[in-house]
Order: sequence, then structure tokens, then C-alpha cells
Amino acid sequence: MPEAKQKMSAWKRLGIGAFVVFIVIPAFLSMFAQTSSKATKENKPAATTVYDSLAYYSDVVKRIQDRYAENQKSLKDHYASQEGLIQTTKDFNMVGWLEAIRPSIKDCKNDDEKFIVSTSKVLAEKLPRQIRVMAASAVEENFVNGGMDVQVSAVGPENKTLKIKYALMSRPMVYQFENVHKMPEAARSRGFEKIIYTNGFSSALGETWTVDLKKE
Repeated sequence: MPEAKQKMSAWKRLGIGAFVVFIVIPAFLSMFAQTSSKATKENKPAATTVYDSLAYYSDVVKRIQDRYAENQKSLKDHYASQEGLIQTTKDFNMVGWLEAIRPSIKDCKNDDEKFIVSTSKVLAEKLPRQIRVMAASAVEENFVNGGMDVQVSAVGPENKTLKIKYALMSRPMVYQFENVHKMPEAARSRGFEKIIYTNGFSSALGETWTVDLKKE
């Protein structure tokens, strides 16, 4: 009987691994790419200058600021949605555009100009960190929806390390992440600089694989 149980456990582990490799991983990597490409295509501002409507752009920045605060609050208790990730990436693209034209309004003369300049600068620093947290959160939810108890988080300075913790993490699974499903490219597109794969154990059974995306 113990031998039979061991064989069943091995087959169960193999089945779970196959499910992750062929279904769950491609699904969330596709989500990474889709959110990035959609945001890029949908958030190109009209060819104009900020002087055309300072009040309009001031309102845009205020709404981005509000969404950032709402996301920070929501992420404490809820997973990030794909729609929310797309919107936040669009917000970052808009802020990046405003930052690009900031030199043209560096001599702030009214409240709208001052608000646009000061707030867009702060958001340009905060939004990339939030995007990485939201991306990790959305990926974790995708795993959970697929029946996998996988923890995914954006950690470290500037949230630039993607940590994937799964009790059955193994060398073959890491290989699939890295070489078949191109996880480094997907993570790099969100500004991650490192990936940590781990089974989460602190005992002698613990195994961790670290990939430095800056060296690839």
C-alpha cells in the first residue's frame, strides 16, 4: 500500500505540473503581453500642447492621482483586475507624456500648471511600482482561479523582484517558465529586474532559483 500511495502521489504531482505548464502559465503570460500592448495602443494623447487646455490636463492628472490612491487601498484586500492593470498602465503612459513636455511648462504661472508639474512627477515615480504589484496580484489570481495555491508578489526595492512561491516548484517547472513560456521577457516588460522561483520551505527541503534579468 505505501508503494501504491507513493505512485499515486507521483502521478498527481505530474498531473499538477502538466496543468501549470500547459494551461496556467501560458494564460498569465498572455495576460502580461495583452495588458502592455493594449495600454500602449490606447493611450496615445492627441498631438497638442498642454497650453491648449490646462484645466483639462489638470483634471486628468487629478483623476490619475485618485485612481492610484484607490488601487493602493484595494490591493490590501483584493486582487488586481486585468482592466485595472490596463487602466493603470494607460495612466502611466499619460503621465510619461506630461513628464516629456514638462520642460515647456517649467516656469509655472498658475495653479493648473503647478499641479500638473508637481503631481505628474510624483506619479511618474509611483505608478511603475504599483503596476508591478498589480501585475503580480493579477497573476496570482489567475493561478488561484486555476486551482493552484501559488503566491506571486512584487518585492524588493522599487518592487522590481517578481517572486513566485509554489510548494511543488521544481527544476523542470522553472525550465518551462524560463525557456518555453519566456517568463523573463514578460516580467522585463513590466520593469522587473529579477525573478525568484521558490517552494517556500525554510528547511533542508527548501529550493530557490533566482534569475537576474539585467544580465540576460
